[in-house]
Amino acid sequence: MYLNVGSNEQHLEGFLNIDIEPIADVCCDVRWGLPFADGAFEGVYSEHFIEHIPPADAVAFLRECRRITSPGGRVRVATPDLTWLVDRYKSDDWRHGDMFSHGFDWVTTRAEQLNIAMREWGHQWMYDEEELCRIGAVAGLELVGRCEPGVSVDPRFSGLETRPGSRLVVEFLHTRPAARSDHPLVSIVIPAYRADFLDEALTSARAQTWPAIEIIVGDDCPDESVRELVERHAAEDSRVEYRRNPAPHGARRNYYRLFHESSGEYVKYLNDDDVLHPRAVERMAWCLNRLPRVTVVTSHRRRIAADGSALPDDGATRPRVDVDSVIHGPSAATAMLATGTNWIGEPTTTMFRRSDITDVEPELYAFGGRAAIENGDVTLWTRLLSRGDLCYLTESLSQFRQHDGQAQVADGFLARANAAWDQIRFDGGRLGLVSTSLRHLSRHDLELRPWWSDATTSDVMAADRSLTDGDAGRAMDLLVNAATSSGDPALCAMAAQLGRALGDHDRAIAVIDGALAHDGWSVSLHCELAITRAAAGQFTESIDALRDAERVAPGALALVSAADEINALVPIGA
Repeated sequence: MYLNVGSNEQHLEGFLNIDIEPIADVCCDVRWGLPFADGAFEGVYSEHFIEHIPPADAVAFLRECRRITSPGGRVRVATPDLTWLVDRYKSDDWRHGDMFSHGFDWVTTRAEQLNIAMREWGHQWMYDEEELCRIGAVAGLELVGRCEPGVSVDPRFSGLETRPGSRLVVEFLHTRPAARSDHPLVSIVIPAYRADFLDEALTSARAQTWPAIEIIVGDDCPDESVRELVERHAAEDSRVEYRRNPAPHGARRNYYRLFHESSGEYVKYLNDDDVLHPRAVERMAWCLNRLPRVTVVTSHRRRIAADGSALPDDGATRPRVDVDSVIHGPSAATAMLATGTNWIGEPTTTMFRRSDITDVEPELYAFGGRAAIENGDVTLWTRLLSRGDLCYLTESLSQFRQHDGQAQVADGFLARANAAWDQIRFDGGRLGLVSTSLRHLSRHDLELRPWWSDATTSDVMAADRSLTDGDAGRAMDLLVNAATSSGDPALCAMAAQLGRALGDHDRAIAVIDGALAHDGWSVSLHCELAITRAAAGQFTESIDALRDAERVAPGALALVSAADEINALVPIGA
């Protein structure tokens, strides 16, 4: 299918024609989004439309065009050309033009002619080639180039322009990079300033289950403590590389340098005081591999104190969804910028494709042509969400350490951070990324996880069919097999819940115990164990499991839910 936006009475055969007036096939105001599913169209066309909406709405419109086109889909925009208008203003023959053959022969001055051309007919913003290409890039579309009116390599777009003023015609592609292999190289880059917690950070990087990683440490420390520690790790593991900054860079320049000096297809920052779950890279890399519309992957992160003990979630770390989800980019950006809360996470928490940050000027932490004042990570997430979607994983895949030596507790940080939030909110608004219409997260659940093997996926789908057919015993067998082979906490929880429903508590407990032996971070597994033991009448063991969950994630909402379920299972008087 092809879509014609702003069709008015100019309906195109073979296109779905959409307009704000009820004369079209579909009547809607596109400033509130395009009412179609992701990837529903092969191409989108508009003529003399984009200049009639404010510039922020125009960027948002192009994002919607990207969303509703399938990968490889084409977007063609035809509009008046500001360069032609300015050249006409400067020309001795300035009275020659479209308006003078349409009843505007009363225009007497150049200024009058130029102002009418820019403001009449409901015009909101006029484009030259540079400006139209700029907003296309901000929206995450790849430029094909300027076209002659009526000419396109796509035969469906050939011969469409009917307005004499359509002098600027540009085509874009919705392209998403495909991974070059099943296991592309991931760069784990560590901007190091102090060695206090670096040994634990490096150890967690080396423990990753993903087979293709490089670990690069950028040393910005004033003494030799970082070098000595990294060289010890490098002697044990050839994947560890040490880079000494020739002079103190500061945190931002250290991040920037490491980005350029690393070579991985995917980039995973790790701060020198944080810790990665062994499966962090694996989980996130598979998401980028198999979810091409996603430009940034994040997860829940655990807050820990200087001594490594767990801290309760705060407003930033509290999960925004209760199941693994893909969240529409502008929706996620609005939820972050409108509240001034970086719930997406610190650099350690995320992973992104190098190819999605190809234009790193003026620097890595920049959006809308302006470098971040502070909160560089928020600026980078905003930039990535302008071009794609967010994948949020509920499993805790990193630990964010809070201590007195962090930059966030330095003098002046709060004032700079507040100014940075104001700047990025303003830029998000002018570039159509922050919208009052996006009051709730627009998302869909990840029902089949990208990291599941083909065999695991097959077992899960077969279990679903067995449940539909009423064969819960067969479904339990399949889920236990999938959970045991994958160690996935979500699958273990599903198997435990079905086991409880069937009264098969021993097998449900065995599945969770097996998973916890390899992953003690998962509060959901500890809670499932507590509920299952209570269902089996093992009340003392149930309370012990709930206490383990409290140690892993003090104050987590999952604890309240688990406690309610356990209370419902305890006999009166017990």
